[in-house]
Amino acid sequence: MATNKYGQTYQGNDDFRGWLAGMGNDTGAKHLLNMVGNDGRVGEGGAYTEMYNKFYGPGPGRGPVVTAQGLADQYYKRWLAGRQEPQNAAANANYQSYASYSTTPVKTKEQLEAEERDRIYRNSQINYYDQAINQYDNQLKNLDGLLGELNKATESSYNQQLNEARSSYNTQKSNYNRATTQNKQNLQTERNQVTDTAARGLRGLQRLLGAMGAGGSSDALYVAPGAVTAQANQQLAGVNQNFGQNQQNIDSDWAIYQTDYDNDLKKLADWRAGQVRSNEQNVLQQRMNLLAQKAAAYANRGQYGVSDGGKQAEITNLINSLNNRANELSKFVAPSYTGVSATYKAPSVSSYFESAGQPELNAKVQDVDMAGSSQQVPALQLLMGLKKREGE
Repeated sequence: MATNKYGQTYQGNDDFRGWLAGMGNDTGAKHLLNMVGNDGRVGEGGAYTEMYNKFYGPGPGRGPVVTAQGLADQYYKRWLAGRQEPQNAAANANYQSYASYSTTPVKTKEQLEAEERDRIYRNSQINYYDQAINQYDNQLKNLDGLLGELNKATESSYNQQLNEARSSYNTQKSNYNRATTQNKQNLQTERNQVTDTAARGLRGLQRLLGAMGAGGSSDALYVAPGAVTAQANQQLAGVNQNFGQNQQNIDSDWAIYQTDYDNDLKKLADWRAGQVRSNEQNVLQQRMNLLAQKAAAYANRGQYGVSDGGKQAEITNLINSLNNRANELSKFVAPSYTGVSATYKAPSVSSYFESAGQPELNAKVQDVDMAGSSQQVPALQLLMGLKKREGE
């Protein structure tokens, strides 16, 4: 046993239950110890109720009926009154010691039962909102993981689209290189053909001039080679022009494709940035909704006796801060992206030769006797024309 500065005798801690324990053989105090806490609240439970009714329920000589909580309230008031420290006689004029408190109930049985039902209901409501607050806290914690999963999915989609774009680019680059190589090969083939045709044409002219008795003449030595060479150079110029036009078309189409490809990559990067912002915005909105519901739960719980204004103010400030971030995100319009749009079709090199008009290599000469024949190759016609003008 010990006595505190107020003169209260207690056993154990200097609190309400210690005070009850220090009351010795007081029957009410003894039985209250089995069902009351330091806050003066009686615990709920059938065993406690039965024990209480056994000693304080209706029966001969037991006096007015008192509820368990009603009895606890009486003792709790006596304990609180005993802890008041009088300052002077005037302040203590209305001081009421625990001994002066009457144990006679001042409320009817119906009133006490209504209060008990109200207390049970209030406790159930407080418990309900406590569970709701705990649930909102768990959901708020899960939002961080949700944002991570959304961004992970966004990054996966971005990498897939990027790989597809790069794969398509590599394929089209091969097509471009193949078209360029084919164009160069066609140039060389046509040049070889012109050279070969010119050589065969010159040999035919020289045999023809030889058959006409002019094998060692200046016509055979100079005029005929010059005529054939001039025609061959003209044909080679046409071949080179077609080659240049082909390559210009190939390069032009490739340049257009590269521009479209670069735009695709930029749009893809913009899409990823926009999607990340959209993910944040969606999760942020869910967070604000949960915080608003949590704040409402605190407010509703306070109506039943457990208020936490500091927590509500903290949540309100957080919502305002998040709302500013949400307004900032809403100003960003994320571009839409549906996939790679750049396409490149390598042009057919041969079609360019055809459309440009492949030069007629008319210097071909059949190795036949031309006497009496009206067939004359252009080089021979040129040669004959020169001879005719000389005769005139």
